[in-house]
Amino acid sequence: EAAKTSSGSGLSLKWYAILLGRLGDFLPTKEKVANSFKIKESLEAAAALLPSDPSVQTALGQWCYKVAGISWVERNAAKLLFGAPPESSYEEALGFMLKSHDIRPSKKASLFAALCYDKLNQKPQAKEWAATCLELPSFGEADADIDAQAKKLA
Repeated sequence: EAAKTSSGSGLSLKWYAILLGRLGDFLPTKEKVANSFKIKESLEAAAALLPSDPSVQTALGQWCYKVAGISWVERNAAKLLFGAPPESSYEEALGFMLKSHDIRPSKKASLFAALCYDKLNQKPQAKEWAATCLELPSFGEADADIDAQAKKLA
């Protein structure tokens, strides 16, 4: 929080959002929802400062994808707690993933593009992006997990 506030650099904004997102795995719903607004705000500010950083676009796409998939119960709980839940769509998530992939192709952006197309019931495009993901070189365990997800869509 201090680095984000004092430096205002795109990198500190990006990493603040990423770390705050990871922290959400350990927080109750109320805090997780409250942080989601901060995450989006920080990522949007980072994107403005780092327009050629594909990881910021991917992180924005992941945020949108996650928010688009919020259950009815979670959405209504957020409404009660905050007046309005965070809003996004699979279309918005897809836009960020395609932009990220245009900047620099990556397995993660390709996989999430495939997942977005799948959620939008555009199965041929989902298969195409899953194949694109699998064509990119794999490095390490994280890429093996991404490949396993892509194989399910291919």
